[in-house]
Parts: sequence; C-alpha cells; structure tokens
Amino acid sequence: MRQVSKAVAGILVLWAGAWGQDSDGKLAKRIEKLDEKFVAALGDLAKTFDQEKNPEAAHFFASCGVGFGSKDSAVAVIKTAWEIDLFLGKVRGGEQTKEPGRIDGALRGHAQEYRRVMDLVLEGAKDGPFGSAAKQALYGCGIKYEVAKSAHEYVGATQRFNALRRAMGLRAILWDFEVSHKLILAAWYMAETGDASSESKSDTASIFYDPIVERAKAELAKSPFHTLKEHPEFLRSYALSRQDILNPNSRRLWLAQWQGGKKLSSISLYAIPLLPFREDIPTPSQRYRGETVAKGWIDTEETVEVSGKKTPYVKYPYDGEPDTPWCFSNGRGAQEAYWEDTEYRFLERAGVPVMFRFFSEGDITNLSGELRDSSGKSITCRVYGPSDKRVALPKHLPTILIVPEKHLERGATYSVWVKCTFQGVQVEKTWRFTTRSR
Repeated sequence: MRQVSKAVAGILVLWAGAWGQDSDGKLAKRIEKLDEKFVAALGDLAKTFDQEKNPEAAHFFASCGVGFGSKDSAVAVIKTAWEIDLFLGKVRGGEQTKEPGRIDGALRGHAQEYRRVMDLVLEGAKDGPFGSAAKQALYGCGIKYEVAKSAHEYVGATQRFNALRRAMGLRAILWDFEVSHKLILAAWYMAETGDASSESKSDTASIFYDPIVERAKAELAKSPFHTLKEHPEFLRSYALSRQDILNPNSRRLWLAQWQGGKKLSSISLYAIPLLPFREDIPTPSQRYRGETVAKGWIDTEETVEVSGKKTPYVKYPYDGEPDTPWCFSNGRGAQEAYWEDTEYRFLERAGVPVMFRFFSEGDITNLSGELRDSSGKSITCRVYGPSDKRVALPKHLPTILIVPEKHLERGATYSVWVKCTFQGVQVEKTWRFTTRSR
C-alpha cells in the first residue's frame, strides 16, 4: 500500500495548483481503498471458483490477487495447487465457465471506479508536466481497470485454448500474470497511438509509452480489431500464428488487450512461449528424455518411440475435430508473416493448414503427406518440411505442413495421411477431421 500512496503523492504535488482540494491526500486514500476492495474481491472469486473446481478461473483470480498484493495465504495456496495439478496432467481444464456474467457482475463496479480515477489523472495531465509518479499511478489504475473489466474474457480465452490443447492430447496452459499484466500497457499504447509494428520507432514521449512496448512489438503476435473472446478462434485457421498452441512444453499464456483506443477500437497481444511456468514441475520433453521423475505425473501426450525413448508429437487439426476452419486465414486474403513472397498469392485461396510436429530435435526425410475427402478423392496440396525455404518453420521442432490448394468444403470430413522417417525411424499416421458448416 505504501508504494501506491507514494506514487499518488507525486500526483498531488503536480496538481497542487489545479486541484487544491486534493492536497490533503484524498485521491491517494481513494486509490488505496479501491485497491483494498479490488484485491479482496479477487480473493473471493478465487475461492469461489476453487470450490467449483474451475482451474482457469481459480488460478486467474488467485494469481491476480497475489500479484496485486494479497496477503491471504489461502489465495496463494489456490494458485500453487492448480499449477501443480494442471502441469502434472491430473486436471486438464478447458471447460467454459457457467454463467460468466457472475464475474462481470462482481468486478464491474471496480472497473468503473478505476476508470473514473484514470480520467481524473488524464484530465490533470493537460494542465502541465506529467511526472513519473503520476504516470505509474495511471498505469496501475489502467491495468486494474482492464483486469476488472475483462476478467471473464481472459478466463474464457484461456479455457478455449485449453479445450483445444486437451483435444490434441496436451496439458493445460495458464494465464501468466507476471508478464501479461504488463502487456496490458503495451496494448493500451498501441490502441491509443496505432503503433503496433516491430519496424516502427515507438513514440517514447507518449503518455502511454512504457518500455514493455518494445518487448510486445518484438515477441508477441498482434491482432488488431479482435477481442480476447475471438482470439483463439482467429488463430485456428492460420499455420505459423497458431503453432505455439501445439507445444506440449508450454506452461504460460501471455495474453493482453485494450479496447476503445483513439486509433484502434481493439487490439489483442498473444504468445505461448517455450518457457516452463515453474522450474520445479517438469515438462513432457524432460519427462520422456528420462531427465526427471515426477510423482503423480499422468501421461497425456501422444508419443512415438525413437531410439528406445518416447518422443511427443502433436497434430492440428486434431483427430475427430468437428468444426475445423475450412480456409486459410479468413478466406479473403488476410495473411501472416514468415512466408516467402511467392506463397502469398497461393495462400489467398488455400484451405486450412494441417500441421504435424515432433518435439525433439532430429531430421525428417522421405516425407510425404496427403489429404483425401470422404469419397477417397485426393485433394491437391502443397507439402512443406523443416528445410523448406518457402515458409519459416522452426528448425528445432521438426514440422510437416500440408496446405490444400483450394478452400475445403464446408461441413465435410477429410482424412490426413503423413509418412516420414524421423531420426532413422519410419513414422506413419492417419487421422480425420470435419470442417465447420458455416
């Protein structure tokens, strides 16, 4: 609480001439009381969803509570317990919260209060220099405003990612407070200024600029005009943009948004980094390499045996998926980066990319892949391998990419056949998926 008071005290000094009525610290006390109530509300929600066995919601609110300063030991226990159970595979997650409006109802008032304080601070900034203390107070309120306003969307998006991962045989990821809450500032800056390109020079003089903007530009995928609710669905029809969803070693979800900016009505920032959430809980690759033995570990990943050891692999669309996108991107020419220029005209009319990936370093040779419709007719596709120069597939994750040359039929079932030699071992897999009807 002292840090918040110190920052707000800086605002009061700045505004002494403009708002003498605040010179007694009323604004500082107002923010402190608001923070206390907000942290308490987060703790209550964590306990509620913990009792309901809702892992993503319980962990989200517990991690926010702890991150914003909760001293309630029960909240910290909730955060830790769900991390262990999810990462070991004891719990898979992916079930959407029933009556998500409960979350909005519990936090809407807090969001409105933070918004009022933000508007007050921004109004005061018009009257003179904006010091670092005032800026940090504004940022603190802005982050909490976004969390309070959109908590149900963060939880829902995390659950949707986990539903996809569970269907692919992968364990859950969790919203990472440590990085994600800072990325809210980057999304805010981008929405206000329209500056989201890694190639552009940031406006460091902007009241909304924070150094986290540079990290967001360099490391995260940006999705202008898409909300968090839309983001997991938006990614599914791409290849490279969605590939991190397939990573069995992932633990963290970096996800942030801002809505209502002057330049962008909405922008989402996203990454699922190749990082463990906690060093004391192994990743599947560590497990299968024999580097660790974890008590209570439950195998969830599909594996192939290579040189006497299990190697995880994953595919998307997943086997039996009932509502696969039928086109690449939006079917109207929207693109993603890291393809050769020669491929973009083809991708404008392409079908949904099919991806098969090993999670172990090694060479793929004798590669072949095929897509057939329900009558057995072969669909003309382009097949890409790890060394293909037409697309920037990661070298350390041997990947096979099959892209239909035309949009697939809607509401139709297709079968995939992939065959290759991986580290000297022949691997052959087949599976089916069905495209969405609309």
